[in-house]
Amino acid sequence: MRRTLLCLFIPIFFYYSGFSQEINQDNNEDYPENNPKFFTGGTLGIQFGSQTLVNVSPMLGYNITKNLGFGIGGTYQYFRYKNSTYNYTFSINEYGGRAFVRYLAIYNLFAYAEYEVLNLQRFDQYGIYNKNRYFASSAFLGPGYRERIGEKSYIYIMLLWNFNETPDSPYNNPILRTGIEIGLK
Repeated sequence: MRRTLLCLFIPIFFYYSGFSQEINQDNNEDYPENNPKFFTGGTLGIQFGSQTLVNVSPMLGYNITKNLGFGIGGTYQYFRYKNSTYNYTFSINEYGGRAFVRYLAIYNLFAYAEYEVLNLQRFDQYGIYNKNRYFASSAFLGPGYRERIGEKSYIYIMLLWNFNETPDSPYNNPILRTGIEIGLK
């Protein structure tokens, strides 16, 4: 597992696309200074099969300075499991919100902190869910990398650690998150 993560991150951290360098040379400016004040984006995940998962997590943010930004976001997750052997199917819906802060440290490397609250369905000791819902909070912290893909847009990848990991938490450490960011103005 560690070797797989290392193999993923080493090329990403040392890769600088020709497109990004071309934009910087044309404008003759360091593009973090050209960041728009407002940005949007987020993540979208879809998986189909005996286990279906849909994750939609939009975000809206504001850059206070060229290096420091903050924002809010929402999360909706749908999960369905179908066991054809026992003719058993169940589905759950999870939703919530989050607030985040991001500090662009060196070139495209950034530090990221987030606080998220999700409304989840409870499971008993046999894995059977009931209609009772509860709130689970998570506090994430970790490094990230973003790569420019357009004049005002980036793709990003983050390796986050949940410092509030409890038995009720829906996340297992570490969390690998990817997404897109689009500058608005």
